[in-house]
Amino acid sequence: LTVVLVNMTASDEPVTLQLPDTLRVERLQVHVTSSSLGFARQLDLSASDGALSFAAPAHAVLTLHGGMGGSSAD
Repeated sequence: LTVVLVNMTASDEPVTLQLPDTLRVERLQVHVTSSSLGFARQLDLSASDGALSFAAPAHAVLTLHGGMGGSSAD
């Protein structure tokens, strides 16, 4: 599963993604691309009750990526 999010605002924005149970994704790798970061790896996000909640940094592109069955792809 790969999700790309774009925050074009000047402030961090709260995000909650509800993941379908059929995907069985428990965590996702996070990379942020911005004017100061070039596809920089961040801490993995872990799902809680099938949802991921986090803040999308201002003026940034977030790429979330993870495998099926709870694995996070390297």
